[in-house]
Amino acid sequence: MNTIVRTICLVFCLVLLVGPVASCKKKTPTPGSEPGARATESEMMGASETDALDNAGKDDFNLMGAQDDEYKKMYGRSSKPLLPVYFDFEEAGISESQGERLQQNARYLLANPEISITIEGNCDDRGTSDYNLALGERRAQAARDYLLQFGVDMSRMRTKSYGEERPLFPSRGEASWAENRRDDFVIDE
Repeated sequence: MNTIVRTICLVFCLVLLVGPVASCKKKTPTPGSEPGARATESEMMGASETDALDNAGKDDFNLMGAQDDEYKKMYGRSSKPLLPVYFDFEEAGISESQGERLQQNARYLLANPEISITIEGNCDDRGTSDYNLALGERRAQAARDYLLQFGVDMSRMRTKSYGEERPLFPSRGEASWAENRRDDFVIDE
């Protein structure tokens, strides 16, 4: 029994020590750069597998694919060619790594002024339903505000939060939770 209590205490202490380090805020991108700017080859060197997936299809708005797991990782529930943006745990700010996705979405929306969208905020299933609904709304509003800075008219965008109610990957674990913490960009009919 003592061993179990010690183990639980040790795990708890590790969580308290590692938690603040793991949740450090990433630098929020400044959307002051032109929407047409592209990453240089040197910036792309050493990209992880996740980064490669994030960068796939940037210039190919007609990228096709079945709705398998890879498709869902690329597009979420967003209308093609718009790409979802992903968030860190309990964060609503746009991370630097997701700024290019929003810039691509802005370029598409600016080139197609007849299109209106709904930005759908989503969360993983940790936290209360009320907390996740509020967090999903903050995430959707952050993406809307980012697109506004690139010149997309406010009248063409609305936000909606689904909180934890529409998981794309229903299994538990960090890999699934990370895919569920996202904004989808859905073209209004």
